[in-house]
Amino acid sequence: MQGDEFGRDYLGGPAIHVAPKVPTQGTSELQQDLRISPSSAFKRASSTSSSSSSSKYKDLKNKKDGFPFLVVKRKQEGTPTDLHPFFRKCDWKSLLESIKVLQRSADSTDLEEVFTSLNGDGETILHTCAWKAPPRLALMLLELVPMDRRKEFLLMLDSHGNTPLHLACANLDERVEFAVIKNILLLAPEALEIPNFYGDSPLHLLVTSPAFAKSPDFSVEAAAEEAITSLLMMVGYLATQKNQSGATLLHCAIAHGAHERVLVKLLNLAGEAASIADSRGMLPVHYVAAFGGTPWTFVGQLIWANPSSITHQTQNGDTPLHLLASNSLKHIKNKEKFVDRNTTKLAELLVGSGAEDVSPLMVQNNEKMSPLHCCALFDTPPQLTRVIMESPLAQSASALTTEFGATALHLACASSSVSDSLANVELLATRQACSVKDSNNRTPLMVAVQNPKASGEVIKALCNTYSEAAAMSLSRGHLPLHLAVQGKRIKSSVVRALVKAYPESVNLVTRSGNTALHEACAANAQASVLEFLIDRNRDALLLQNKHGETPLDLAIASGATQETISLLDGSSLPKRSVRSTYSSFTADFDVLSGMEISLGSDHSKRDRV
Repeated sequence: MQGDEFGRDYLGGPAIHVAPKVPTQGTSELQQDLRISPSSAFKRASSTSSSSSSSKYKDLKNKKDGFPFLVVKRKQEGTPTDLHPFFRKCDWKSLLESIKVLQRSADSTDLEEVFTSLNGDGETILHTCAWKAPPRLALMLLELVPMDRRKEFLLMLDSHGNTPLHLACANLDERVEFAVIKNILLLAPEALEIPNFYGDSPLHLLVTSPAFAKSPDFSVEAAAEEAITSLLMMVGYLATQKNQSGATLLHCAIAHGAHERVLVKLLNLAGEAASIADSRGMLPVHYVAAFGGTPWTFVGQLIWANPSSITHQTQNGDTPLHLLASNSLKHIKNKEKFVDRNTTKLAELLVGSGAEDVSPLMVQNNEKMSPLHCCALFDTPPQLTRVIMESPLAQSASALTTEFGATALHLACASSSVSDSLANVELLATRQACSVKDSNNRTPLMVAVQNPKASGEVIKALCNTYSEAAAMSLSRGHLPLHLAVQGKRIKSSVVRALVKAYPESVNLVTRSGNTALHEACAANAQASVLEFLIDRNRDALLLQNKHGETPLDLAIASGATQETISLLDGSSLPKRSVRSTYSSFTADFDVLSGMEISLGSDHSKRDRV
C-alpha cells in the first residue's frame, strides 16, 4: 500500500464541492471567497456568461421526488423581469430599484417570468438570492412571490437537486442571520425534508456551513446549537438520515469542524448515530480520527455511547487508531510538528483502557497492518507513537507482521525519512521487533543498513536495543556489516556502529569467502570506509575468496580510483601498528561486554564450519 493512497482514502470524507459565500454589498463577484461544503455540488454564479433569454415556464417533474426540476424561460420586454445580471455583478442598488418597480407594477405574468427564469448555472432567482443576496433583499424577493405559487417556486430544484433552502443553509455565514431560512420554512416547510441529488438534506448542509464551524464567539456557537435543536424537533428522523456517501449529520458535522455544543446536541438527540457507519464502514469516531480537531471531551462521550467503536473496522479493515496514526501529521500546522494536548488525549482514548476483549493495537487491517505499522509508514509524530507504545500490549503489537513479514520497525527502517524519524525508530525498537525476520529473512537492522538514508544514530539505536542482531546472517552468510558496505553511499558512522556492536564481524566471511573488505571493494566504497576496515583487519588485504580474488582484484574490477588502489596495495597505508589503531578506535567507542564478545566468537566458529 502506498502512503499517499492510504491517506487520500481518509481525508475525503463526504464528497466535497465548492460553494460561494454570501458577498457583502458592493463586493465584486470575482473577489468572493470560496468555501468547502459537503456532498453537494454548488457552482458559483458565472461572471462571464449571460442569462439565457426567457420563455414560458414548462412544468417538468423530477421522477424520484415529485418536485419541479427544470424550467424554461420566455422573453418579455417592459417590466424588469430578468434580475440575474444584478446578481452576477453584485449590483444590489440596481436590484433594489428593480424590486421596487416590480412591487408597484408587476402582474402575475411578470412575476412568473421573474421566478422561473434560470441563469447559466440552472438556478432561479430564489436559488441565487438564498445564498448570495443581502438578507434584506432576499426577504423582499420572497414577499414578491405570488401566494398561490410560493410553495411551488420554493420547492424547485436546481441542476444539483437543491432547493433555495439547501443553498441558504449551506452558505449561512458567521453573522448567523436565520431570517431567510426561517421565512423559507414558513412558506414551504416541506423543503426541510427534501434531499438533493447527492442525498443531502438542508440540515446536512447547515451543519457544515461557516456559521456552524468552530468560532471563538460564544454567541455564534449558542445560536448554532439553538438552531439545530429547533429544526430537529421538527424533523427528528433527519438526525440519522444518510446522504449518498452514507454520512449522517454527525458525520458531516465532525468532518467540517462543527462547534462542540452542536456535536453534543446531535449526539444527545440521536445517540444511535454513534453506531451508524457510512458507505465505507466509517463510524463518527473514524471521522474524528481522520479529520482531526474534534474536542477530546466530546470524543469521550462518543466512545461511551458506543464502546466497541474503537475496534470497529472499516471496509479497509481500519480502526480509528489506524486513521489517527495515518492522518495526524497532516493535521499539524506548526513547523515544529508539535502535537497539541487535544490530539494526545484523543490518542489515549482510541488506544483504549486495556480492558477491552480486543485491543485496537492488535487489530490488523486488510493489508495486515496494525496501528503501529501506520505510525511507521506515515511518520506519525513521536508524541503520539509514545502514547500508543505506553499500552501494556505495545510489546506484543510491535512484533505483528504484514503479509510480507514486516514489523512496524521494518517499515520505519526502510523509510526514506528514517533519520528524521529517529525518535519513532527508538520507540518501535522493542527486543521482540528487532529479532523478527521478514519474508526475505531480514531483520530490521539489515533493512536499515541497506537504506542509504539511515544514519549511524539509527544503527546505534537498533544495536543498543538488540545487539545480537549484528551477529545474525542471511542464508549466504551475509552479516549486517557485509550488507552495509555493499552500498556505494554507505556512511562510515554506520560501519563503525556495526563493528562496535559485533567486532568479530570484520573477520567473518560469506559463503563466497568475502570479508567485509571484499564486499566494500566490489561496491567501490568510499576510502574512509576502506581505511577503517583495513585498520580492523589488515589480514583481509591478502585474503582470497573462493574465486581466488583479493580485495584489490575486486576494486580494480569495479573501476576503483588510483587512490583506492594505492590504499589496497599497501603503498599508502599509514605506518602504525594495528594495536595503536585499535586504541584510537576505542577512544570513540566502548569495548563490548564479555557476553557480547562471547556471542560473536561462537557465531564465528559456527559460520566457518
